[in-house]
Amino acid sequence: EVAIIAVCEHEYSYALSDRMGARVYDPVLKKDMVQNYIPSEDVDFIFDTVSGLHVIIEIFMDNKAYIDKNAYRNLSSYNLTDGHSGYILETRIPININELLKTRKAELENINIIFAGPETRLDVIRKLKECGKASVTTSSPNNVEITNLTATKGNALKEICLCLGINKENVLALGD
Repeated sequence: EVAIIAVCEHEYSYALSDRMGARVYDPVLKKDMVQNYIPSEDVDFIFDTVSGLHVIIEIFMDNKAYIDKNAYRNLSSYNLTDGHSGYILETRIPININELLKTRKAELENINIIFAGPETRLDVIRKLKECGKASVTTSSPNNVEITNLTATKGNALKEICLCLGINKENVLALGD
């Protein structure tokens, strides 16, 4: 989660963003300022690509992280470290992802796929990148992170500036 603070002529406005910039929510106005979700047809392609593979699928929406309840109950079968398993158990909400996708597929900010082994990970990365439908990155040797192609912190900041009427010359950004 990223806090974004804007100062305009002694008035303060702030928003909370997901970690990738797909959604920016203003808790003062209680509304989204930016929505840059993964398109539904891309979600279908992603899920079709990993269908039948022994993977953990995590989805991010509403500033929460969800995991399929079957994977959550069987983390030991995914070759995770104790620390990684503990992190998942503490931070993920177990649900039936297929049921959630029936009604909220168009609201996914991020999809994280954790592979039990390296055998299929590179093939999945190649397929997802070749389709050109989503941004595909990794942050560990066993995962793939997927967002909308234009869901970046920089684009989110541009949108916030437009919403708040702030010139880019008056913006300072810090972070990675």
